[in-house]
Amino acid sequence: MPRGKYKHKLKQGFQKGNKAQNNPNSEKNRFKKGHKVSTEQRIKIRNKLIGRNAGDKNPSWKGGLSFEPYSVDWTKTLKKAIKERDHYTCNLCNNQDDLVIHHIDYNKKNCNPNNLITLCRKCHSKIHKGWTQEDLDKLKSLNG
Repeated sequence: MPRGKYKHKLKQGFQKGNKAQNNPNSEKNRFKKGHKVSTEQRIKIRNKLIGRNAGDKNPSWKGGLSFEPYSVDWTKTLKKAIKERDHYTCNLCNNQDDLVIHHIDYNKKNCNPNNLITLCRKCHSKIHKGWTQEDLDKLKSLNG
């Protein structure tokens, strides 16, 4: 079929389509990237969000743990060795893209290879967002 055969239908669909999709001021499109927001509106949004989930009000807060420095043993060589040991594969979903190393006990100073596991960034993010102790125990059992 010729490429432009349905071109007119695409244009009609956009014009008649979802009103929220076509209206830049709709609730759905308010925070879209590139959308201009007035200074007054920006201040209202900022004041509404300030402190909402900051610090100890955030359900993922672990007492400032993320501010602790890593051990001197935390090197590129160590991270590469852990990825090689795990065959450059996420231990949870077997993904091989965008890999990171995770401390199973969340202690940045504990760089024992038995405490380190290879995860893709997506699984790593899930782990840091509300896993139960049972889930963490399963993770620990993966790396014995």
